[in-house]
Amino acid sequence: MKEGIELEKRLKDLVDFSILPNDLRRALERLPKDGEQALIEMYDENSEFQKYAHPVNIAKDFLIEDNTELYHYTSYDNLASIVTGKKFWIKSKSYMNDPKEFSYTYELSESLLKELGASDSEISDFKSIIQGVKFDIYLWSFSENEASQALWGNYGNKKGVALKMNTKVLMEELGTHFSNGKDNLMDYTVGSAYVFPLKVLYNQEEQKKRLSVVLVQWLRSSRNMQFDPPDMEEIMNNCLKALLLYAVMLKNPLLYQEEEGRFIILNITDGNQVAPEFYVDDVPFVSCGLMGRMLSEVIIQTGSDVEYSVVNSLLSSNGFENVRITNSILPY
Repeated sequence: MKEGIELEKRLKDLVDFSILPNDLRRALERLPKDGEQALIEMYDENSEFQKYAHPVNIAKDFLIEDNTELYHYTSYDNLASIVTGKKFWIKSKSYMNDPKEFSYTYELSESLLKELGASDSEISDFKSIIQGVKFDIYLWSFSENEASQALWGNYGNKKGVALKMNTKVLMEELGTHFSNGKDNLMDYTVGSAYVFPLKVLYNQEEQKKRLSVVLVQWLRSSRNMQFDPPDMEEIMNNCLKALLLYAVMLKNPLLYQEEEGRFIILNITDGNQVAPEFYVDDVPFVSCGLMGRMLSEVIIQTGSDVEYSVVNSLLSSNGFENVRITNSILPY
């Protein structure tokens, strides 16, 4: 990271120093240029940091739009379990098919910190902070592609089905279930969970661009902590929040064929605890009831050993008579 940078904007262009307490004004006036730039990036709504790190802006770029039709690929046996139990099981981020799920972003961040000129001790501090915070997160995977050979290959095994569901309907049902009776996000406490649907980002150049903006800001704030601890700590916390969002939506580019979108369920817990609804073979899960309007169609894999009549009998005998059943449009 370059030192002695020239500032296109000065902090005084964004903050009225005349209204600040004397001790705070003097502290800000003593800031080195990279410390001042850290504050400029935080306060300037048009800055790169705000563009790539503010949760609202990240959501604008990657939020799955209302009424998007999504497809959850699974096996017929899983469908039978879901329909008879009238419940979806949603697995912890730490037990997904991709062993690098979640850690991919932080490992990429460490390599970027080296490229940005971070010292070994700064990288060690970064790793220590990241490893010290445990997030209780659950991921429910979908795709906007109704005819994905890659996903049929992963989940079909000649007995695959894809469950068609609507983003808006899912969001309403998940939001109600995980709100724990709260009507306003600002009122959420332990026992509630935030829910949001995001598209996965596979393009590594875009990943690096976004993460680098956050990590430059991280370095600036950590290196200027002695001059302005309250502001620099706030900046570092904002960096952590941005990295958390990226950690649940960045994946290895080699997996791009999955074309994944996902519902993220961020459980609010007491401290660093993990608080699932239940465990199966030591794997943490949360769940959501299967309401009739959630499932609109079941698509049977091309060449499947599962017949239309079997799926129809399963659905109708469990009260899902209005669910459409079709065959995949893929030729093989």
